[in-house]
Amino acid sequence: MTPGRLRIFLGMCPGVGKTYAMLLAAQEVQESGRPVAIGWLETHGRIETTAVAAGLRRIPPRVIEHRGARLEEMDLDALLALRPALAVVDELAHTNAPGSRHPKRHQDVTELLAAGIDVFTTLNVQHIESRRDAVARITGIVQRETVPDSIIDRADELELIDVSPEQLRQRLSEGKVYLGERAARAGEAFFREGNLKALRELALRVVAERADRDVRRHLKAHAITGPWRSRERLLVGVGPSPHAQRLIRLTRRLADSLDATWIAAHADTGAPEDARDRLAANLALARSLGAEVVSTSGEDAAEALVALARRENVTQIIAGKTLGHRPWNTSLSERLLRLSGEIDVLLVYPGEFEDQRAPRAELLPPRWWRDALWVMGLLAGGSALALLAEPLIGYRSVTLLYLLVVTAAGLFLSQWAVLTLAVVSAFAWNFLFTEPRMTLAMWQGEDVLLLATFVIVSGLVGHQTARLLRRERASREDETRARTLFELTRVLTEETDLASGVARALPQVEALGEGEAAILVAAEDGLKPLAGPPLTDKELSVCQWAAQAGEAAGHFTSTLPEAPIIAIPLRVGERVAGILAVRPRTAALASPLRRDLLDAFAAQAAVLIERAEAESARRRAASHDLQRALLDNVSHELKTPAAVIRAGVERLRADPSSPVLDELAAAAARLDRVTTQLVTLSRAEAGLIQLDPALCDAADLLEEVAAEFHDARVHVQAPPGLEFRADPALLHTAIENLVRNALDYTTGPVELGASAAGGMVALTVADRGSGLPEGVFERFRRGDASKPGGLGLGLSISRHFVQAVGGQWDLHEREGGGSVFRIRLPAA
Repeated sequence: MTPGRLRIFLGMCPGVGKTYAMLLAAQEVQESGRPVAIGWLETHGRIETTAVAAGLRRIPPRVIEHRGARLEEMDLDALLALRPALAVVDELAHTNAPGSRHPKRHQDVTELLAAGIDVFTTLNVQHIESRRDAVARITGIVQRETVPDSIIDRADELELIDVSPEQLRQRLSEGKVYLGERAARAGEAFFREGNLKALRELALRVVAERADRDVRRHLKAHAITGPWRSRERLLVGVGPSPHAQRLIRLTRRLADSLDATWIAAHADTGAPEDARDRLAANLALARSLGAEVVSTSGEDAAEALVALARRENVTQIIAGKTLGHRPWNTSLSERLLRLSGEIDVLLVYPGEFEDQRAPRAELLPPRWWRDALWVMGLLAGGSALALLAEPLIGYRSVTLLYLLVVTAAGLFLSQWAVLTLAVVSAFAWNFLFTEPRMTLAMWQGEDVLLLATFVIVSGLVGHQTARLLRRERASREDETRARTLFELTRVLTEETDLASGVARALPQVEALGEGEAAILVAAEDGLKPLAGPPLTDKELSVCQWAAQAGEAAGHFTSTLPEAPIIAIPLRVGERVAGILAVRPRTAALASPLRRDLLDAFAAQAAVLIERAEAESARRRAASHDLQRALLDNVSHELKTPAAVIRAGVERLRADPSSPVLDELAAAAARLDRVTTQLVTLSRAEAGLIQLDPALCDAADLLEEVAAEFHDARVHVQAPPGLEFRADPALLHTAIENLVRNALDYTTGPVELGASAAGGMVALTVADRGSGLPEGVFERFRRGDASKPGGLGLGLSISRHFVQAVGGQWDLHEREGGGSVFRIRLPAA
């Protein structure tokens, strides 16, 4: 089924005309021939709003009794049954009355959308979860009713209904927003002109951000190379250099001055291991300053950054200016200028960073000696092989052996080592094989040409081999990243249980971080471990700081970087619902790509926690309903026999010869049956019933049950000799409840029977009643609620007992009218 479309009419506050605009749009939809129904509408007594709703079908509200009050709510079931093309639902952030299916109205709207029904709704900016703190600072009022930002992202259309603060205050004074004293109080408090201006800017920002996301999605969906300068968007390239931190701060200041969004991007071209800590610190700073941190991989950093900028609709790239002249314009800044095209490039002079001078560039890369040893070893091995092969293939052909050695070196050595090996191999061939030997002189022009060709070809082949190897490693990293993200997302979306979902996902997180991982969830008295190894007091303190600050802390971050773990908050809306703690054994998480994966897992885990909390709330509501039903039924069941006993006792006191003993006995039996059923069902559902299996005869068991009732309507037709193994006491109780239920709801005979087929013994209880509705095996479900007596527990107990003794249970209608309960047990 295609989901419905959601259109939200957004305003800065009440009174801007959201509901009026929504109803006008709904009238247009109805005039186009599509059916429209109003699920909920708040007119607030405004005549104009009531008038524009004329002609639209309104669904009557559902009345809910709560603590003696009658509350009206939207009738969701009526809307779903009617299935209009468009449902009008006012006040999206409303909290439903207790006893409703969903605690929030936006959840009702989500169910309507899932049913394929389009929805028009209204929302004020102060009710958006991510804007709640900002609104509280502006107005001094903390909003209790909020809508998660995911609902805004889900909306197909977000329409801003805007008026100036002056116009809104005029409407307020004219009584078009609130009436009487309420309007006067609102004008002095919430509707102050400064508040309205700030709220208006907030609403405009929400719509602008949504429009910016829509533009970027359009560019990606249609493979359009940006930028479209609908709004400034900045990108700063981040590497391991200490200059990067000042570049990040500069970009943040520029973004604030331009009111622009910004990205901190890292192009992974295989940074050395010792630079990962600096890179992780730089990216952590960017995150803390509000950047959208993005990592990409590629052979050329400039090409990767420009490609990312085009995909993300970036209008300006900020990079550090390279000092000095480099041959062939190979510096990053010069390549960015050449490749950027219509994207502006801002190059910042490094003199701004005198407090953080970059370390001098080393003449040789880290661990150069390891590559140097490989070069000497390969040169010696290749030369020895060439000396052995020269008598067979000639001195000129041995250059192919050297070429093979250089090509193989490209698979695992750095580029400088490959080029060095190519040059020294050429000199070794000249020294060992050309005339005059053991000198670097050459007499033949063919040898000179061969030497030059060898140096060029071997250098190019080795360089390309190393380049392809780096590209293959980057592709493998991208593949690993995509596969890991897919597996994490799949696990966390499949699971509805928090503990099992986390238990399935944590091994992948541990593989990603090359260490141990744990999940802690927020509780009233602090963080509680959910899964993973126990944490030390020091590690727990890092997690507690991350939970309070709402920021990542620990290893590879700028906060508590010496800690042995990295703690990442699991955010649900504006609050921290838990902490993901990873205790890495290696520097794997210093890689921005892996850190992005870890952040993605944290986001998915937060969604799982939110889903688990929603399910827990639903269960609490169901438990509340069950408790209420229990109290209602028990109070009803106990009231009648208690009244009979009380009246009987008074009559005996007044007249000891009065014949009321039978009534007292019946009332006491009824009380005993009620309490026995309650205790028995609670023990059965708690798994406290102990089985005592024995060999049973079907005919004997049914005769014993029939004898309990002393009712001529109960007949037993069971052949002797049908034996099975079960707990006779539990099975007796189960069949007894079935017979009592049949006697209560039929005036005809109740037939108990037994038969054998296919290695099974079937016990049946058949009646000629009117049949039973669905759900009769649920607790407190009675076949006829109008009839006195009964808690509706008998069939539920029977079902539990039959399942406990290993039997199969079914109910079907009887030919000619009535019902047949059948219990199937393996024959002895």
